[in-house]
Amino acid sequence: MEWDLDTKLDWVAANHYDTGTPHTHIVISGKDDMGRTLTIPRGYISYGMRFEAEKLVNMELGPIVQLEYGKRLALDIDRMRYTPLDRIVLNLADGDTIDLSKAPERGTEWTRRIVVARLRKLAQMAMVEPSKGRKWILDKDVRGQLIKLGVNTDIRKIYEKVLKQSGITRSNTFDRMYEPFHRRTKPLTGKIIGIGMQDDVNDNSYIVLDTTCGKAKYVAMGRGENIEGLGRGMAVHISPADVAPKNSDYTIAKLAQERGGSYSPSAHLESDPSASNEFVQAHIRRLEAMRRAGHVNHNQDGSWEIPNDYLRDAENYEIQKAGVKPIVLKVLAREPLKNLQTVMGRTWIDEAIASGETVEDSGFGKEVKTAIIARRQFLAEQGLLETENSKINAKLLGDLESRDLKAAGNKISVALGKPYSEAPTSGRISGIYLEPIERPSGKYAIMERAKDFTLVPWRDMLERNRGKSISGIMRGNSISWTLGRDRGRGIG
Repeated sequence: MEWDLDTKLDWVAANHYDTGTPHTHIVISGKDDMGRTLTIPRGYISYGMRFEAEKLVNMELGPIVQLEYGKRLALDIDRMRYTPLDRIVLNLADGDTIDLSKAPERGTEWTRRIVVARLRKLAQMAMVEPSKGRKWILDKDVRGQLIKLGVNTDIRKIYEKVLKQSGITRSNTFDRMYEPFHRRTKPLTGKIIGIGMQDDVNDNSYIVLDTTCGKAKYVAMGRGENIEGLGRGMAVHISPADVAPKNSDYTIAKLAQERGGSYSPSAHLESDPSASNEFVQAHIRRLEAMRRAGHVNHNQDGSWEIPNDYLRDAENYEIQKAGVKPIVLKVLAREPLKNLQTVMGRTWIDEAIASGETVEDSGFGKEVKTAIIARRQFLAEQGLLETENSKINAKLLGDLESRDLKAAGNKISVALGKPYSEAPTSGRISGIYLEPIERPSGKYAIMERAKDFTLVPWRDMLERNRGKSISGIMRGNSISWTLGRDRGRGIG
């Protein structure tokens, strides 16, 4: 490539053996040897690299003889996924029909036999249908169906391997998948028993949960970055990403229905005189996004054509966007259950007791039931519960959290040289965000002020603002933050 592109290249490669097909990732720097943006012609990316790679493989391993090539294709006949043989089969299609009535060219008879064998297999899978005159009728999107089938096969293998390694047996493997966008799907609590990349080429990660409802679930997590920091044995709570149409979508649909399927900024302002230009422009930006996705049309007069099923399209658009992060995950505990039974803090076990969460007597649920009994005994021994059967109320939960944070504050106080002050449950709070800490009660942010410091619930957005002055409004466990100027400092 350096010879072809006339520049020195910086690159790094990694061999992966953790999938069904060992492969190599190669990352090339985006700069040439002069520091300029590296431009690689589209044709070279599509064909040049492959041509050079084939030459090298032929030099090292020798050319693939026809017999060997035929053997490889024959192995694809019964595969339950999209294969190189399917690429040959589908290239023979004219629309939705494959016509094999003409005799094959001399020397390709063996290929025809393999193609017919694959078509018969696809017919058994209800993806093609034989017709008169040696013709075959293709079902809709055979390639997509085969790709999906292959993914499902890989998932089943991953799922069964994880359960075997964990020493877990489940009879309900028919519903192994957690379907986040199914209307009846509910949040789940469970312990991570498997984690990894289902397809690192397309950046698809997963976790496998042993849940409190007694089932083990494969959970597609989207991009690999979504499983960073997670590990086996952690207790987590998962729920589907919000894919409901936006408020702007309901407004757009309502106005369009009133005006024969058309939306315009002027009609919006006429319908709602109190709406600001900024508010209307927010709706226009939403429509621009929907237009790029092919769901609405923008007319030359500035109006928009809105289909009758616009809200359904808006939901499908949100589902498609949520593919990169389909799950909202909250880490409940990074430690084993037995370590939480005797800690002084607001643990997720306490919250499960207080909420009356249903826990089955199987799988991870059985472990949780045992932990609940031990936790009740400990709290009664500490005088925090009258009896082991007493209710855990909001006051006790708050007290446990307060004790936990005071203990953490006393340790941090030594490092900062400042006293700890408990955060208010409401009102304005400000300070310098230093860093996060993990406690039995959850994850908290250290906020340093002029004379003291406090601990507040941690949020993702804070990590982009370490060392910065921020302020916000406290409302229980919810905070609305605003940013200030930089002031770098940490507690070492």
